[in-house]
Amino acid sequence: MKKKLYFGIVLILFSFTASCAKLKENFVLPTEPRVVRSACATPRINRAFLFHNDAKASLALFYVERDANLLFEALYSASDSVRMASSVGKCWDRRRTHYFAMKNVISMNSQLRRVLELNMRDSDPMNMILIYGGQYEDVMPNDIK
Repeated sequence: MKKKLYFGIVLILFSFTASCAKLKENFVLPTEPRVVRSACATPRINRAFLFHNDAKASLALFYVERDANLLFEALYSASDSVRMASSVGKCWDRRRTHYFAMKNVISMNSQLRRVLELNMRDSDPMNMILIYGGQYEDVMPNDIK
């Protein structure tokens, strides 16, 4: 009887220590690196502000050099800025501050776009009509006038 009791106690202690070893395995920190999602909204807003600053720099350089290509470069940078800021809505980590920053960037770029379009206006729009007229005559030479 005493042997059965001692044997039972040893068996219980053995099973208890085995279960504690299993618990210890569950609480050990993993050595493999965990996959962490990178930030999405803040880098996009920062990139949108960089595009806006590039557009402003191109406009300022246009006033110095008077090169029309700089206006187009500024317009493309402004549209890239708006597109980048609008993409913040799809980010998983967006907050209210990102929303207000997005609205701010979009409004600044719309004002910049108005200034760019005012400077892009052609002084004589008749020149473009004549160019297209000349192309039309090349394509349709037998047209009755």
